[in-house]
Amino acid sequence: MLVLVSDLHLTDERTARNVNPEAFKLFGAEVAATARKRGARETILVLLGDIIDLVRTDYWLRQRLAPDERPWGGKLDPKTGMNSDSKAIERQFLTILQDILGSPTAQQFIITLTELERTCPAFSVRYVGNQDGTVKMYINTGTYLPLITQAEDGESFASSIEMVYVYLYRVDEDLDTKQPGTTSMDIWTGIRRKLYG
Repeated sequence: MLVLVSDLHLTDERTARNVNPEAFKLFGAEVAATARKRGARETILVLLGDIIDLVRTDYWLRQRLAPDERPWGGKLDPKTGMNSDSKAIERQFLTILQDILGSPTAQQFIITLTELERTCPAFSVRYVGNQDGTVKMYINTGTYLPLITQAEDGESFASSIEMVYVYLYRVDEDLDTKQPGTTSMDIWTGIRRKLYG
C-alpha cells in the first residue's frame, strides 16, 4: 500500500500553528485500518515535501542575529544560494529542528509513525522532499527521525512517484473531459500498474 503525504509544514509554532496532534492519531488509525482491510503486504509512507518547515520561525529575531549571519544573508555560496558559513547555518537549523520536534504535533507524528511501524506489514517511510532543499543540505533526517529513509535510491523511487503524478494528472484530465465514468478504483489500479508493473 502506498500512502502519499505532503505539505505538513511542521513548525516550532512561534509564528505559525501546526495541525492539531489529534489529526495524526486519526491518520494513523485510518492507514492501519486500510492496510488490514486491503490485506496489504507492504505499507510505504512517502513524505513528498514541505514536511518540516525550518523558515516559519522568529528564531533569527529572537537570537538577535544580524542579517549577514542568517541563512540568506552575508556572503552567499554560489552553489547553494545560502550563507557560505555553512557550519553556523547548520547549527541554526538544527536548533530550529529541535524546537519543531519538541512540538506536540511533531511528537504525535513520531508516535504515529512508530505505531504504524508496529501495526502495518513491512512499514517504511521514504522522504523524497521535492521542495526541502534546506532540510537536505543541513539535516540528516535519519538521525533526527530514525524511521525515515531519505531516498538514497531516490532517482528510481522519485521516478516512480513522478509517474504517479503524471498518471494522476492524465486521469484528472480524463475525468474532466474524456472519461466521465472513471472511478477512483480505476485510478488506483492504474497507479498500482505504473508502480509495480
